[in-house]
Amino acid sequence: MSYRRPLTYTQMVVIAVLWLALVIWILIGSTRLDGLTLLTLLASGVLVFYPIIKSYRQRK
Repeated sequence: MSYRRPLTYTQMVVIAVLWLALVIWILIGSTRLDGLTLLTLLASGVLVFYPIIKSYRQRK
């Protein structure tokens, strides 16, 4: 496995803010909020925040 540097704090914040903006945009533009939408948002949150948390722990 190749070495990968952890994300910087600025990168973590930018990724989190962009994800949050996308979620708000989806929730506002959605005509109805069903289970599939919530499941998709939950899965995307895991995919976005897992590397952020992992990088944050490596930096400490």
